[in-house]
Amino acid sequence: MKLSRKGLENFSFQKKTITYTLILLLLVSTVLAAYPVTEQLPLTMGIRVSLLNQDPDPVAPGDYVELRFQLTNNGQSRKDVTFEILPEYPFALDLAKPAVQDLGPIYGFADSKDIQTVYYRLRVNENAVEGTETIKIRYKEKGFDWIQQEFDIRIQSKDAALSLISVKTEPESLIQGKEGNLRIEIKNLADSLMKEVTLKLILDDVTTAPFAPIDSSTINRITRIPGKSSKETVFKIAPLPDADSGLYKIPILLSYYDEIETPYNKSDYISVRVGEEPNLRITLDETQIYSSGQTGDIDVRFSNIDATDIKFLNVELLETNYLEVAAPREVYLGNVDSDDYETATFKVYLKKVKGDTVALPLKLTYKDSNNNNYEITKNLELRLYSSSKAKMFGLATKGGSGGIIVVIIIVLLGLFLYRRYKKKKKFSFKFKSK
Repeated sequence: MKLSRKGLENFSFQKKTITYTLILLLLVSTVLAAYPVTEQLPLTMGIRVSLLNQDPDPVAPGDYVELRFQLTNNGQSRKDVTFEILPEYPFALDLAKPAVQDLGPIYGFADSKDIQTVYYRLRVNENAVEGTETIKIRYKEKGFDWIQQEFDIRIQSKDAALSLISVKTEPESLIQGKEGNLRIEIKNLADSLMKEVTLKLILDDVTTAPFAPIDSSTINRITRIPGKSSKETVFKIAPLPDADSGLYKIPILLSYYDEIETPYNKSDYISVRVGEEPNLRITLDETQIYSSGQTGDIDVRFSNIDATDIKFLNVELLETNYLEVAAPREVYLGNVDSDDYETATFKVYLKKVKGDTVALPLKLTYKDSNNNNYEITKNLELRLYSSSKAKMFGLATKGGSGGIIVVIIIVLLGLFLYRRYKKKKKFSFKFKSK
């Protein structure tokens, strides 16, 4: 009987299959000869333990972590398997579940019950250092020695946070058009290293952030900031020349990576003051007082000759032993914008004094654009003239109407008395003639 080509191939395949099966049976019988069926194989030849998961991963110091271990039996069935966790600092076992668990039998790979899962809940000490810590476990079958393994548990703060802990400018209030230093200190609140730290100032909108970088860009970089430490970065910036005085919020972007290359991005704001101390110039605008012993009005001009606006300006002319001020002694002028002025008028009586000048003491209270309070007293000089000099400069007529009236009254009174005297004398002469 002749076999076809296909039949020959099938026969050859069956022959090889039988040969391989005989070899496998021979190996199994060899193992059984070494270990009689009445003696269990070592546990390591079948049981495998793995960490199924850590929840959360990573876990933050002070929090709880759940660990699930899986025991798989790929070999001979096992009876009375015991599992134990061995927590050491920084881990502490939740007392709701014992460290030792009796798992009972774990059947071989031919059985559906060849897998067991063990669950534990541990608390991580709040002072734990961020990084990787090991947790130890051990297991055994009754009558055999313990087998121990270690597994890595990741510990890290919930938020690998970098925080801006200090923002300073030099000078404390930046001046329009002038360069200053913006110093920003960044602290790593975590225990682990943070790296590739980038800080960027957002200066795109000059209406809300009227600043320009000087000799640098708007981006500064820090290579690394170790855990629980801080580093400072410095920007050179200047307020624009036409920037108003006041407090500005500058948006910034902060980006960095932790040790396991997890990226972080956060946005924030910093505050920067702009404006210098107001420069208020006080001048005598107009006066009706040129000599001592006079009464009249004095007009005082208050000019803001700086870029910083002045708010709530109140002026008081103080009385002295040589100066009396008629009500009101105080004048509220309100706001005086940059490159503007306001005028206050006071009615005064200047007593008899000696010398060519007299001081007019003025008390001023006001605020600047950043609401800083100011209270100052300044003396305004009032120059006095003799009668001859006042006439020479054409000043005697100003404010001199009172004197002219007195002279006129004296002249009229003299004429009246003279005429009366003449009439009396004429009447007396007529009387004698009769």
